[in-house]
Amino acid sequence: MLDSELTTFGMVIKFSLELEKRCIELYERFMLLDDSHDSSLKDHQRRVRILEDVRREKLNEIMLEPIAGLTTADYNLSIDLADDADAEKLRQELIRLEEQSGVFYRDISQK
Repeated sequence: MLDSELTTFGMVIKFSLELEKRCIELYERFMLLDDSHDSSLKDHQRRVRILEDVRREKLNEIMLEPIAGLTTADYNLSIDLADDADAEKLRQELIRLEEQSGVFYRDISQK
């Protein structure tokens, strides 16, 4: 996703979906080496379903003020791992992405 301001609820939902899908991608790779994080994977899958439901069913019903002060550049969603990355490198990338996720959701909760 290109760096851009997140100025509408729809843009926030779209970015949230991208964040969750990247977490799912990493957890699926990690699960091939270590299946101890199945509940975390399921949490991200559940959030994707909720976000898609909100986007599909509620977005047109919601009248909101414009959002200010959020940009995609504030949250690094890039995943730079070799295809043969070991479990430790995947774990470190998951931790980083989970931390970015926490910061993003904390920030949008204050908007």
